[in-house]
Amino acid sequence: MSVESFKQVMIAQQKTEMAEKQRQEADRQRQEADRQKKVAEEEKVKSEHVTMWTVLLAVIALFVGIAIGSSSKKDATKRRDVHDQ
Repeated sequence: MSVESFKQVMIAQQKTEMAEKQRQEADRQRQEADRQKKVAEEEKVKSEHVTMWTVLLAVIALFVGIAIGSSSKKDATKRRDVHDQ
C-alpha cells in the first residue's frame, strides 16, 4: 500500500468516525427533543385540568351564591312581612 493510499484510508476512517459521532449526537438531540415534547404535553394536560376544575368550582360557587342570596331574600321578606303585621 502506498503512502498516498494509506493517507486516503486514514482520512476515510476519520470521516466515518466523525459521521458516526454526528449521527449519535443527532440521535441524542432527537431523544432530548422527544422528552421535552412529552414533558410539555404533560404540563399542558395538567394546566387544562386545573383550568377545568377552576371553572367547575366557580360555577358551583355561583350557584351556591345564588341559592344563599335567594334564601336570604326570602328570609328578609318574611321578616318584613312579620314586622309589618
